[in-house]
Amino acid sequence: MENDVYDWLIKNAGPIIKYRTQKEFKEEDASKFEDDLLSSRLVTQQLKFLKFSVSPTSLHHSKPEAFENCMGRLFEFGLKKGIAALDDRIQPYLDWLDEIELSKGNPVPFSWFYLSLIAGYLAMTGYSNHKEVNYIIRKRLENAVSFTEIKNFNEIYINPEKIGKIPKNFRERPILNPEIIKEHAILPNIHDFHCFLHTPSLLNEMDTKVKIETLVDFILSPEYQKLEPGYGILYQPDTRRFYSAGWSIHLFGYPFENDFNEKMQKSICFDKSNLLRLSLLNRLGKCRNHPWFKNNIKKLKSYEINDGIFQFPREMIPQNNSGYWVSGRALGLEEKRSTKKALQIESTFRFYEITKCKYSIL
Repeated sequence: MENDVYDWLIKNAGPIIKYRTQKEFKEEDASKFEDDLLSSRLVTQQLKFLKFSVSPTSLHHSKPEAFENCMGRLFEFGLKKGIAALDDRIQPYLDWLDEIELSKGNPVPFSWFYLSLIAGYLAMTGYSNHKEVNYIIRKRLENAVSFTEIKNFNEIYINPEKIGKIPKNFRERPILNPEIIKEHAILPNIHDFHCFLHTPSLLNEMDTKVKIETLVDFILSPEYQKLEPGYGILYQPDTRRFYSAGWSIHLFGYPFENDFNEKMQKSICFDKSNLLRLSLLNRLGKCRNHPWFKNNIKKLKSYEINDGIFQFPREMIPQNNSGYWVSGRALGLEEKRSTKKALQIESTFRFYEITKCKYSIL
């Protein structure tokens, strides 16, 4: 039946889903579809947005032309290393990483969060073997796994009374202890998991594979999922600056035994990011066997309208003009999305992207 569905997608879908279905689902040469892919309006627009800049706001922002949103969409459009149109635009980032040479102990130019973000999207699109990219990924793994070694998670927060006056916008959330957290250095974030799960060299080495497995076990645990979504507020004592941490790996609809994390349920974007989380964590056997994953698959299966054809509620696969891709704000893969058939094409593709177990990691 699956092959019939794949043929249906290739016959009816636009250039992005046609290309990816041929290459990833049928695992056949998709070069005959590449010209249409690269000339499609969606792809050309994102390639136009991708202009070299390493300022924090050009890397991490809700605007569509931010690096993270361009790269997330190009990844979903099927562009990977080896496609010249992408390689040409990525090369300046690789040159910049070669220039700052973090692997030689040179100073980090900004927060490790931004380095994790850059490395994550480069890994997703096939550049994880670049020396400096690989160094960042390995350093992030070393830092992130240390978070799992904290014995008492109450210690990661600081008593607000010890800080003094706190701006009004930051009074409702817990404040991270700066002596432990040190500006995101050990907080595992979603970009870290992009790094780890798209870097084959890590998964082929026993010591790094064990560290990833430790992190996976941890994020699937109730102990982690009951942490404040987004972790809370980062505080810099020397400048008295406050800002949100964010980008934790909280799983919307996590099945707690006795309660449901109501705050997480209401937290912005977690529900719309579920398709992306499922697609990413499908790479992990431990995740595929977890009740959270199984419950989500059961829910998705309820939207089957015909043999192997699905139709999700439109709000599950939104396409907004602004917002973070990683939060599920821009999931459109078809150029003309208003028809019921287009919704069925995207829904069906998303279902098989999540459920087709191409990986056997951990």
